[in-house]
Amino acid sequence: MEFKHVTFDLPPGSGWLATARDLALIDRLWRQWSPNLSLAPALQAELHEHLRASMPAPLKYGMTTQNSKG
Repeated sequence: MEFKHVTFDLPPGSGWLATARDLALIDRLWRQWSPNLSLAPALQAELHEHLRASMPAPLKYGMTTQNSKG
């Protein structure tokens, strides 16, 4: 079982895990899934700001696309 399944197949309202410790989980997944792609600190801060403002929509989108794959 992949890490993302354990993490994101949680009940609705579990977005606290993704946003905990200043989105540390998102940063970890970014490094794991895109090891050769890094963001400048200003862009990373902007990404974090947008993710925080739009939660839980990004998680719901991920859950929807994962569930549609069957």
